[in-house]
Amino acid sequence: MAVTYLAAPDAAFQAAYLIAALGSPTVGWILLVVGLKQRSRNRPQTHLKQRARSSPGGASGTKLIVIGAVLLAVGVIAIVGRMAIR
Repeated sequence: MAVTYLAAPDAAFQAAYLIAALGSPTVGWILLVVGLKQRSRNRPQTHLKQRARSSPGGASGTKLIVIGAVLLAVGVIAIVGRMAIR
């Protein structure tokens, strides 16, 4: 079955789709975890009242978290969309 599947005319498209569908969520998870670790590492360990009064200029790791979440969502949508087509 694998030989027949790979010999199909659209095998290159199928392989590229598989790599993108699995790679996007993987990279998304990695970026999400790195962003969360970076944010927790740079967050000062202060009392809750002090933290509420201070306004941070820009949260560290926010961009990584957002990009990771978007890639994860795109990958999940691609996988679910592909399953719905079949």
